[in-house]
Amino acid sequence: MTMRWTTMSVITVALLALGCADTHGVCGDGSLDPGESCDDGNLEDGDGCTSTCSLCTGPECREPVCGNGVVERGEACDDGNAIDDDACSNMCAVATCGDGVVQAGEVCDDGNRVHDDACGNTCMVHDCGSGTVEAGEECDDGNASTTDDCIMCVAARCGDGFVQRGVEQCDDGNMRNDDACTTECRRTACGDGVVSGDEECDDGTGFDTDACKNDCTFNVCGDGIVHAGVEACDDGNLDNEDGCLDTCEPAHCGDGYVHAGVEMCDDGDTVDDDECSNTCRLPECGDGVVQGHEECDDGNLVDGDACRNICLLNVCGDGVRYDGVEECDDGNTDDRDACLDRCVRASCGDGIVWAGVEACDDGNTDNTDGCPTSCATGSCGDGFVQPGEECDDGNTSNTDACLTTCLLSRCGDGFVEAGVESCDDGDADDRDGCRNTCEPAECGDGVVWSGVEACDDGNTADGDGCSATCTVE
Repeated sequence: MTMRWTTMSVITVALLALGCADTHGVCGDGSLDPGESCDDGNLEDGDGCTSTCSLCTGPECREPVCGNGVVERGEACDDGNAIDDDACSNMCAVATCGDGVVQAGEVCDDGNRVHDDACGNTCMVHDCGSGTVEAGEECDDGNASTTDDCIMCVAARCGDGFVQRGVEQCDDGNMRNDDACTTECRRTACGDGVVSGDEECDDGTGFDTDACKNDCTFNVCGDGIVHAGVEACDDGNLDNEDGCLDTCEPAHCGDGYVHAGVEMCDDGDTVDDDECSNTCRLPECGDGVVQGHEECDDGNLVDGDACRNICLLNVCGDGVRYDGVEECDDGNTDDRDACLDRCVRASCGDGIVWAGVEACDDGNTDNTDGCPTSCATGSCGDGFVQPGEECDDGNTSNTDACLTTCLLSRCGDGFVEAGVESCDDGDADDRDGCRNTCEPAECGDGVVWSGVEACDDGNTADGDGCSATCTVE
């Protein structure tokens, strides 16, 4: 019997001791006798009253609690979790064959020590691997593979610790979703709805505008993605002079920041008669008199003349085209877009490669220097002889004077040049059907045609040892 001792219990025991001082007994009889601090009717330690009938109040006397992660009295182990099929059971006992729980490495565990039933004392199914499903087996495919659908005569399932080929991506043998392998035996990945690894969040929705973005980071102001219902804008920068403030609110007159290209000023107040009006315009600009911070004031609202309607000089790079002076003005210094930084339109021959449009631009009209006047990279077949080419006739014929490799046609190149060569077998053998001069072999040419002529003395006369038909006489 186990007893818990409280303050009241100690007082009661003390009173009993005073009233029964003349009673004699033995420790463990359940009666508090003289010299005893307690007597719980047993001689066991660790239950609050020791085997010598003295009170025990230390931590070793507390009632053990399985699952608190501390191995206490009566426990063989305590791993602090509720997983029953790991090395320490939910009863704080070390997992062993015969405890009734199938652990890693066990095929079965029927909780008894009967060896001749369906599950033997080694926690293996009898005759597993015979190829025939017997009592106690879920399956039996007759092999020892741990990657198919039958593993040691148990049907493969997610969580068995074996990766089933073609079905599972992983199997770590536990039912945790916060590690590298989910409880569905799929590798954790951003978008699977489970927060794992270095993910800040994972809502598995596929929406980039909610609280958790598609890259599994929280949607915050300044990330360039508008958080629906929370942010009005988000341009991904800290520039307060564009259309979206660093608070992810739209720029507006009165916010204290000058919206570039929109506002002339913004003093953040509601006073209309100071140097910046409530419409965020300088009251003097447009009156024809240059004052204060104005660079110019021509008294009109034309933005494309020499003085812009914000009383600043119209200059190249300000994003406003100066009529009659600038061809374009895109407001940047990128020389490789459609508008050069000198405010003229990009064109082939200006010496600057227009990104995404031109392959080259050397700024000249020479079609033979590798970059033709079309601003496309020079290549064999473009009709222009580029460095490294002998010729370039711009066609795909190999029977004219220029081959498709941009080399001049010559005897021995393997291509018959029309009107020039009778044959061209592309080799250096002068004794076959095509001479090295690219003329057909014939009797009397002085060269023995291998396999055809027996001799060839360079004439067609008979009686000289080699007949007119090139046979030996």
